[in-house]
Amino acid sequence: MSRNTTNLDSSINIHPQDIGKLKYDAKKRLAQDTATSPKILNQLASDKSRNIRKIVACNPRTPPEALDRLADDVRVVQRGVDLNPNASSKTLDRLAGRRPANVIRNPSAPKHILDTYAKHPFSHYRRYVAENSGTDPSTLNKLLGDEALEVREAVQRNPSFIGSILRRVSIGTLSEKAGTL
Repeated sequence: MSRNTTNLDSSINIHPQDIGKLKYDAKKRLAQDTATSPKILNQLASDKSRNIRKIVACNPRTPPEALDRLADDVRVVQRGVDLNPNASSKTLDRLAGRRPANVIRNPSAPKHILDTYAKHPFSHYRRYVAENSGTDPSTLNKLLGDEALEVREAVQRNPSFIGSILRRVSIGTLSEKAGTL
């Protein structure tokens, strides 16, 4: 009977039940590896080592339910969850009240959080929203008129904003060409 195993490196296969028996360095490699299965990462999210949990929180393959649990861990672990694009909206909503600066940098941050912080009195929060590739183009357009130069410059560097301009120019160019045919 064959057990389901995960390849740790070229010479080690591990069954999910055996993860607790691994040494720290092996767990660390698994936690860092974006090829590690979500099932293994879910188990590592409960590891006794705060550092392993922190690394798991940063891994984009960590499943949302594990990130939800890690969001209640110590701050150093929460920082990884804040920025993890696999974190659920529910988890990011919870964390935004505690750690908004990191959450609004997350490309998966919910629109209502980004919209709220786009109007924040502190320009650094508005800049983080302007830098976020997940920010809605209409919000970026509003931030383009921000009083703070750092916010306006951040909008101009945002790949989503640049992409929306290129799409508009392309559509306008295509429309002009269609009209002349």
